[in-house]
Amino acid sequence: MRRILPIIGCLLAFFLAMLTASASAAPKVFIDSKQLAFDVPPLIEQGRTLIPLRGVFEAFGAQVRWDGATRTVTATKGQTTVKLTVGARTAYVNGSAVTLDVPAKIVNGRTLVPLRFVSESLGCRVAWDAKTQTVTIASAPKTETPHPGKELAGKKVLLVIAPKDFRDEEFFTPKQIFAEKGTQVTVASTARGTATGMLGGKAKVDLVFAEVRASSYDAVVIAGGTGSETYLWGNQQLRRIVQEAYAQGKVVAAICLSPVVLARAGCLKGREATVFPDPAAVKELKSAGAKYVNRSVVTAGKVVTGRDPEAAGEFAQVVARLLSGR
Repeated sequence: MRRILPIIGCLLAFFLAMLTASASAAPKVFIDSKQLAFDVPPLIEQGRTLIPLRGVFEAFGAQVRWDGATRTVTATKGQTTVKLTVGARTAYVNGSAVTLDVPAKIVNGRTLVPLRFVSESLGCRVAWDAKTQTVTIASAPKTETPHPGKELAGKKVLLVIAPKDFRDEEFFTPKQIFAEKGTQVTVASTARGTATGMLGGKAKVDLVFAEVRASSYDAVVIAGGTGSETYLWGNQQLRRIVQEAYAQGKVVAAICLSPVVLARAGCLKGREATVFPDPAAVKELKSAGAKYVNRSVVTAGKVVTGRDPEAAGEFAQVVARLLSGR
């Protein structure tokens, strides 16, 4: 026993050292294949990667201003202006509120913000490799339209949310993207008033389902969240809206747990589709005849499904491309 104890102690010390080294390793960040160097390294907090805001925005040529009195950062690039306050979970992109998973914080004099917020505010795409602790950011492609951000002028989108516990990113991110492209967005739910997201975001509801006619819109987009199963999966009025839109050749899209609504409406039979990897949700898709695939975004004709909050930006961009006819 006396011989074994020292061996056990050495093994424990070895594993502890390995864990400490792993935890202290800062994620690497690449923009368009070029690695960024930061004076304050990125870190992972509550499962989210935080990076120095100034370093990323300046890498894209944005101007950054710091207000020490209010602890507020303002970054501007082209037609995009981003404002966020240290410690606050709400940031603003062109005046529209966006809920952050993790608030901005100051580390060694630098403001660190959630990577996904920074990238999506600039219309970029992000990939995370957990094995190598590497973040890859692909900058937004240049648009060919003579009026950037307004190529969907005249298009109308019905954005559906649960009255409670919708997933904030899956509502606010698409809403922002659609609005910036000139789309008229109408928010619908089971009741009028203010809907509340899982992360505390608030959204004004314009119409209840009974007032909606699919023929008035070019697309029906359904946000997810845990409230989807409670309020949306079995809602007959919403199912009617989706079925009408599908029959009329409109774009129908759903993300997170909400592809189940499309499945129950008969829109996914024989089609590839994704959904949040919850066993009950996956079973719903398969039972409805869908070909379930575990991908971030899946397009099948004019039907779009997204997997989770991380896919919200890509999901909205795919819907936008379908609306533009590209």
